[in-house]
Amino acid sequence: DESIIYHNKQSLIVDDSQVNSFFFTEKKTPSGTEQFAILNGEAFGPYDNIFFSKEKVFINDSTFNYNFIQNGETFININGEIFGPYNLIDVKITFFNNRKFYFNYQKDFLWYSNFDGEEYGPFPEPPIFSQNGGYYYSYDRYGINFVNINGDEFGPFDDFTDLSVNANGSFYYKFSKEGIAYTNINGDEYGPF
Repeated sequence: DESIIYHNKQSLIVDDSQVNSFFFTEKKTPSGTEQFAILNGEAFGPYDNIFFSKEKVFINDSTFNYNFIQNGETFININGEIFGPYNLIDVKITFFNNRKFYFNYQKDFLWYSNFDGEEYGPFPEPPIFSQNGGYYYSYDRYGINFVNINGDEFGPFDDFTDLSVNANGSFYYKFSKEGIAYTNINGDEYGPF
């Protein structure tokens, strides 16, 4: 019999506009359990496992996402487009007001990012992107601190604080070298203070 009989309806989720509904379910088969995602009656799957944040399945009335595992590999479904496979995904997917998105994932012990379908990396740490595609991250190399902003590396520092990068690409942070305080604004250093 080819008809699908769904058991164990899990987590019915409706978007804020009451336009879309999702539910995650599983089907028992002779070879085991298969999991499915059902969006407005359309089935996605079968998958080995599905994981999602109930609060973030719907970003708005036209954007949805969830992660799934198939044959031991992890994937992301964003609006029906499948990204992956990945070794490890930082399951936080950020969606911007301009409908762009990004997420970070790990491959061969390095971090990579997918910004609106375009791959970036590798990075030593997961970056944070702005809606215009600019990014930054900080990292520690043998007890010495560095900051990378859009591919430009700053450091070494003993310490840094208050890192802020605006959507227009301007940035600011405070840092110290040999116990003396400085400030960096858009690549120009000020101090000592």
